[in-house]
Amino acid sequence: MPFEKGTVYHGLTLGAFCGGGAYGEVYVCKDISGRQLAVKIVSKIKLGDDWERELRGVSNYRKITENAPNLLQIYHVEEDADTFFYTMEAADSVSADSYRADTLAERLKKGPLPQDDTFKILRAIFDGIRTIHEAGFAHRDIKPDNIIFVKEQPKLSDIGLVSSLSATYTQLAGTLDFLPPEERSSESGTDRKSRQKNDLYAFGKVIYCAVTGCSPQDFPTVPKELPLTPELKFFLRLAFRLCNKDVRLRLDSLEKTEAELVRIERKLLYGETWRDKFDYAFQHGWLTFSAGLAGFVAWSRKHWIFMGLALLVLSPLIWLALPEKKFDITKVKTRKYVYQDGKLSLTIPFQWVVMTEKTFRGWISRAKSAETSKLKLSDRQRDFMFRNVPPGTEFIAAEYHGDFLCNLIVSCTRLPEMDVSLEQELAGLGDDEIKMMMRETLTREYSFPIEIYEIRRGKANERSYIEVDYAFTGLCRTCRRVVPLRNRLYTLQFTMPLQETEKFRKQYDSVMSTLKIEE
Repeated sequence: MPFEKGTVYHGLTLGAFCGGGAYGEVYVCKDISGRQLAVKIVSKIKLGDDWERELRGVSNYRKITENAPNLLQIYHVEEDADTFFYTMEAADSVSADSYRADTLAERLKKGPLPQDDTFKILRAIFDGIRTIHEAGFAHRDIKPDNIIFVKEQPKLSDIGLVSSLSATYTQLAGTLDFLPPEERSSESGTDRKSRQKNDLYAFGKVIYCAVTGCSPQDFPTVPKELPLTPELKFFLRLAFRLCNKDVRLRLDSLEKTEAELVRIERKLLYGETWRDKFDYAFQHGWLTFSAGLAGFVAWSRKHWIFMGLALLVLSPLIWLALPEKKFDITKVKTRKYVYQDGKLSLTIPFQWVVMTEKTFRGWISRAKSAETSKLKLSDRQRDFMFRNVPPGTEFIAAEYHGDFLCNLIVSCTRLPEMDVSLEQELAGLGDDEIKMMMRETLTREYSFPIEIYEIRRGKANERSYIEVDYAFTGLCRTCRRVVPLRNRLYTLQFTMPLQETEKFRKQYDSVMSTLKIEE
């Protein structure tokens, strides 16, 4: 070997040399009946001890080609002392003068496949791959040079690598440009499933070459001058999924690839609908998210010590950054509170406790100036509060925060009949006038430094009110709502710790939204 043209080899008259590799050559030939065939002659000496495995593989492969129109048909397998050979279908010739095999690579020299032929050819190639895989094999060298046309029908050729699948194969095989990146310098593709996945990756590269006319080295670039047709768009999407550099995002199963081809065929026949576009966007987004999550989980397992330390450091920060859940009185168990005169009512959380005036005075008397008490009332201040708690005051204990009891004080002052109601009188005052009046009143009442933050006017259930938001410096925060009527003045005063103002203020606002007062 090699043989000269015209040599008779086992009854076959050899013609043009078609190509070869390290272990054998392929010739076009004619048998004694004059039928044109191709023959591959393999050297036992060059192949060494593996020749029997190769011969057995070819024989097994022949069985799956008998009813497979997309695979190269093998007719005869034979051996002699130095070689074994097998005859098969010969590719069409692209030249009438001399034999030159009609391959996909030969056709792509003129540019991308014609749009009318693209789906038919690529579908036939996939059907051939599926037949090989379903029989338990893999091709391992799918590329345009190994896709020949026999009577215009595309078929997978070069079955030399296919024949090695009856046993474990540890040598890297195939053409590098058509192998996944992770396989090019490793021996990870030793099991059948890996080799079959590699076939689908190579099929993706074949699709890219077929629709762009580019070489596999150009992947994934697309020439700017190439018109964006539906065929180009749909098949490029499929090629990019089959050849995605991220293994987790790669399309690597016959079933999913088959489903994509069916969708492409439908869209080419009937057009792409808005639902197709939505499905593609959703699937692409979901695959990207799930792949990213899987990658993060894998990375976390590998660097579990670092992740543990990061969680310890970040957990408190994340907790602080989370928005606090808004308190909603309608979302908790409640009960109705009615003031003793029967005119004022509120909806309050069930756990809030209503205290009588006597119980309230007892709580004040226990407030000491000791350092363990955050209230720190002096004897003078306690005595003052005793004197200034009006009769009929009711005290609602909301929640303990440390040793500070958040509370709502409700009281009502009866006024003499006036020509102009107190409501109208207060409505005529400006915010600054009310602020000065409240500052004087609060400073006189409590003898504490007072800081007023805001004066608010509003209506709740058709009742006008004025609300003062103030603080005893360094002690607590208070919201005092005054609801004036003609001969009554209702006061609702909610006191909370300074460090938890935002939390308790939400509870107060939600409770105040339920306030009702009858004439």
